Amino acid sequence: MKRLLPQRTPIRQEAPNELNALRINEEAAEDVFSALASKMSREILSELYTTPQNASDLSDTVETSIQNTKYHLDKLRDADLIEVVDTWYSDSGSEMKVYAPTNGSLVIFATEKKNESNLRKTLARFLGAIAIVGIASKLIDHLVRPTNDPQSNVVATNPSLNPETAGQIVSLSPGELFFWIGLIAIVFTFSWRHHARVLG
Repeated sequence: MKRLLPQRTPIRQEAPNELNALRINEEAAEDVFSALASKMSREILSELYTTPQNASDLSDTVETSIQNTKYHLDKLRDADLIEVVDTWYSDSGSEMKVYAPTNGSLVIFATEKKNESNLRKTLARFLGAIAIVGIASKLIDHLVRPTNDPQSNVVATNPSLNPETAGQIVSLSPGELFFWIGLIAIVFTFSWRHHARVLG
């Protein structure tokens, strides 16, 4: 018999890119500290950054009761760390809210008031650069799809290598290699700029 209600529709929420930067003595930061005081809340938030989920799936993943999961989800929602992005339905037709992070990144900082604006801009640029490199690495992996087994090619061009050794060499995809090189370049660039500002 065909079900009248959809089970799990695809999540159409775009990955949040906005940086949530909070000064350590802001009222909003107090709510975040309260929500993340529990290790269980931190585990739940971490899981939601991996993929949007409902309370039932989360309770299985973090191995706690559905009641406890909903309690921590409410705390995270009150702190504006997560939001409801969709609604799924159980076999009985009951609604199941689907949760996802509100922001792409969360940073809590302490600095002099005069440096706050520059810090926010630097963090936004830093995380934005990482996001761009991540997207580019995914695009590279999507475009560069070898038709042959890369491990076989390595062995063929290097007869002295056995398959196990070759497998270790090609463990990184082109996109992953690009991401790590890009990440190192970003860290070096931002470190150099910070050092230059301090000396200047």
